Amino acid sequence: MLTSILLMLGTAVLSSLCTLGLAWWFYQAQLRERLDRRIEALAGELERRVHDGVKAAGIELLPAFQARVEAGFKDAMASLPEKGASAVAKASASLIGEGLNTLFGRREPSDKT
Repeated sequence: MLTSILLMLGTAVLSSLCTLGLAWWFYQAQLRERLDRRIEALAGELERRVHDGVKAAGIELLPAFQARVEAGFKDAMASLPEKGASAVAKASASLIGEGLNTLFGRREPSDKT
């Protein structure tokens, strides 16, 4: 009776090890390379989509953001009594606008040539 139990247990262990070995071999020989190629293709596609989405969102939001920044500077500088304050406000708004354009890769003609 003990021999039968040990024989069944040994057969089950050997069968499981053979199944595991065959599954590992099949993965290494057939699936691994295909899965790696597929993952790389999906990673490239995901990177492209995220890049395009971020760029589109930035381009869409940039004009409104620039307008709000310029309006904020103009409001802040309007309260200053000096005549040069408006020039400082315009220069500051222009500087921030140029920085944002550079950040998003947009070039606008400059009148400082």
